[in-house]
Amino acid sequence: MGRFRHPITVVAYEPVVTGRNAHGGEIVGYPDVGEDIDDCGFAPLPQSEESREQFRDKVIDYAHLWGPFDARIERGWKVDVPGYGSFIVSDKVERWKNPHNGREPGFEAHLKDVEG
Repeated sequence: MGRFRHPITVVAYEPVVTGRNAHGGEIVGYPDVGEDIDDCGFAPLPQSEESREQFRDKVIDYAHLWGPFDARIERGWKVDVPGYGSFIVSDKVERWKNPHNGREPGFEAHLKDVEG
């Protein structure tokens, strides 16, 4: 049995630089094909935030994702979650390893979804 009672498989996409904007900043895109990460847990957070910018409608939803210790996923990656859509990894991916017995329970990633 895996680490979650009802595990899901997500698809993670590593960002790629597709060009530069007029100010020299990187324009980031994502490939069409990502990498499956099996045995994950997902929890949408019961909070969202609305834009404070005038004349702009924007809602930001947050979630947590847990998965295997050695999964290829980092800050800035896009993640497709079945039934919930696409999110961006918004913070450093935390990986846990027990210093006493070497057990590697997995990673936790903070996600956000920006609409608008």
